[in-house]
Amino acid sequence: MYHSNFLLAHLMLCGLGSCLRKVKKNLLMVYSRRAKERYSE
Repeated sequence: MYHSNFLLAHLMLCGLGSCLRKVKKNLLMVYSRRAKERYSE
């Protein structure tokens, strides 16, 4: 019982980590795009 709960928690943490990574990547892309627009003005 405990083992399956541990696996579930591990999978949830892995999913959360990948989601955060995607969000971070998207934020970096948006930020760099804004920076480019600011420099081109």
